[in-house]
Amino acid sequence: MLHDFELIGDSQLRRFGVYLRVDTPFCFSGFTISQLRKHFKSQCEIPPKVILLIGSNDLLENPSDEKKLVSDYRALAKYLLRKCDKVVLVAVPVIPRRVKVANHFKLVQSLNNLVYSFAANPKVRIVDLKTYKHPCFVRTDYFEKYFY
Repeated sequence: MLHDFELIGDSQLRRFGVYLRVDTPFCFSGFTISQLRKHFKSQCEIPPKVILLIGSNDLLENPSDEKKLVSDYRALAKYLLRKCDKVVLVAVPVIPRRVKVANHFKLVQSLNNLVYSFAANPKVRIVDLKTYKHPCFVRTDYFEKYFY
């Protein structure tokens, strides 16, 4: 928990939690967006305040299915908004291993456009990691070696 917020996502967010010395019981290595949503719908109560970073495994596993990626994220975000008091959505960073794939930046941009579309909701705050360094750069130590 980080300032009353539970971290929800994949191993990328779990590493962030480890760096901050925060427990991450809701971060699952290898989970896709749809797997995380199914997990919470079937097995878990949702904490009232969450920070969500998910999508890197989707970008690695099935990087060509933009509609599914966006649809899955939208469904998860809407589910969290129904269940939570406050939701921080973290924009998905570029995956270093995928930067040479033709549509990678388009997929990341589509997903992050969706993330930003929730900004008008009073329950939502947006965090974009790339704005803290350089607009097109994310440090590789945010990733497991598999990602670059």
